[in-house]
Amino acid sequence: MRPVVTRPGVGLTRSVPTAGDWALAAETTASTEAGGLEGSTTSTSSADPGPQDVKATAKAAARRERDEAKEARQRQREEAARARREAKEAARRARDEAKEAKLRERVEAKEARLRDRAPSAAEPGTTSEDTSAETAREAKQRARAERVAAREAAAKARAARVAEAAAARAAARVDSQLAEQHAPEVMIVHDPTSVPASEVDDAVTRSEDSTPEAGDSTPEAGDTPPQDEESAPQPEEPTAREARVAARGAQRRDGSRRSADEERIRARAASLVPDSTDEAVDTQSAERAGEHKETARSARQRAKETARRERAEAKEASRNERQARRADKQDRIVEPPREPKKSFLERRREGSVDAGRSAGSKRAISVLAGLIGALGLICSFLLAVGALVVALGTGEGSSAYDTLSSACDVLVGPLRDAVSFSGTDAEVKESLVAWGAGSIAYLVVGVSAQWFLRSRIDD
Repeated sequence: MRPVVTRPGVGLTRSVPTAGDWALAAETTASTEAGGLEGSTTSTSSADPGPQDVKATAKAAARRERDEAKEARQRQREEAARARREAKEAARRARDEAKEAKLRERVEAKEARLRDRAPSAAEPGTTSEDTSAETAREAKQRARAERVAAREAAAKARAARVAEAAAARAAARVDSQLAEQHAPEVMIVHDPTSVPASEVDDAVTRSEDSTPEAGDSTPEAGDTPPQDEESAPQPEEPTAREARVAARGAQRRDGSRRSADEERIRARAASLVPDSTDEAVDTQSAERAGEHKETARSARQRAKETARRERAEAKEASRNERQARRADKQDRIVEPPREPKKSFLERRREGSVDAGRSAGSKRAISVLAGLIGALGLICSFLLAVGALVVALGTGEGSSAYDTLSSACDVLVGPLRDAVSFSGTDAEVKESLVAWGAGSIAYLVVGVSAQWFLRSRIDD
């Protein structure tokens, strides 16, 4: 008998999205398909099916196996995700309970200290200042406790909002996944062993009634069982309705937990509020505290002024010491006054005038030195030539010799009579000695005069 393809809710029976029904439907479908395949095989055995039918059958079987494996993997992923969410929720509840316990212990300890401190403050031996100080400390402690409680309440509310948003997102994600899974058409098989819809509805109603309340479902901080995937039983595949029911239960639990936390915080704040009988004592303690603050402020101001004055005195002493050391290092020798400074233009103008004067004198001296040197050289040359002619004995009686001898006698002058010889050729010998010595003398005098004048130019 071929299966009838219908949509959910249409037909004599309808499919309820539970794990047992899905398994039963899958087995029935498989058995029906197997029966249909056997009937078709027996009916077509005589027709001797070809290779295309065999391939189609193999492909259908492979596709069915892949679908089953895919569904199994999807179920495993959903179960793992559900287990992780439950573990996170349990850990978060444990942390919240531990924080509440610590906060409760701190508040109780503070209240106990306040109670222990109150009788000692009321003893007759204590002074008013001690009582006011104790009261001020108690007020500070109460204010600090209120601030701590407010911060913890804000943190708890923020954590609750985050958890609520995460639960809503998780529920929406589960709803979308389940809707995608159940959106395709479902094959309903008319089987006498199928479960009627009324029984399924009754089972769902019983499961909703048996859901634990918010107060009973909250585990203790130390009784959280370890999450063991091997030992824990594998949960069934959830449906859209079960997911919505679980989300509503989680929201109810979160709401009840938040209301309980708010009630505890309000009770704690009410217990920490000071009584009206302590207002006068608080006013006196505040006035005394103000007086103490003013006294301390004036003392600090005086200390600052004293420190500032000491620093100024130390700076002045160090400055005087540096000036004294600098005065000791100065030179004691009195120097003569210097000439007044002249500008660059004045110095340049004076230098140009002096340079013009010195240039003219230097030029005249250089010309004179050149003339003296040339004259001495010429006279020395004439005397040397005359001495050479006399020594050689050539040209005597000629006009050139007479002119040369007369010029040499004029140049030598009185030196001609300074040396006298006797005998033959005495006149020739006297001329040779006089002219030779005169040539040397003129040469030495000309060179010496030229050197002397040039040295004056350099100076």
